[in-house]
Amino acid sequence: MPNREEAIGPAIAVLSEALHRADVNAGFGPCPAADLRTVARNLPLPAELLSLYGTCGPLGTVAVPAPLGSITLPPARDLVSYQSGYRRHSNQGHRLDEWPDEWVVIADHSGDPFISDTAVPGTRVGMAVHGTGSWRPFWVAPTPADFVMLPACFT
Repeated sequence: MPNREEAIGPAIAVLSEALHRADVNAGFGPCPAADLRTVARNLPLPAELLSLYGTCGPLGTVAVPAPLGSITLPPARDLVSYQSGYRRHSNQGHRLDEWPDEWVVIADHSGDPFISDTAVPGTRVGMAVHGTGSWRPFWVAPTPADFVMLPACFT
């Protein structure tokens, strides 16, 4: 089984190629260590997310074409603010009790969050539909590296 760095690199390469074919300009690479330290002070960052953002995360916001909108992948520097409306109230900023501490939004599709569950080995990723009265993700990938392959399927 490949280690985290070995798994994430090929996944990003597949996504990058798919984005290139779709004429989407996107850059991936190591995020600045200072950005990762800032995120880690505010959100749980297990090894799988550190590997993603520390080796080849999005360097800017990436909008991947998908049915009914796009899947948006934020860079590490935006992860804390990206929790607004999920972990924190979007207008008042207070912590929302119904959002588990171990969940981190790493992408979204039209406001529906892709959630990394940092409490589960491998850091599985799920999607939850907003506006249903509660957050009930359905799990779409066992790891962030596997999740990165999902948007590539839509381009």
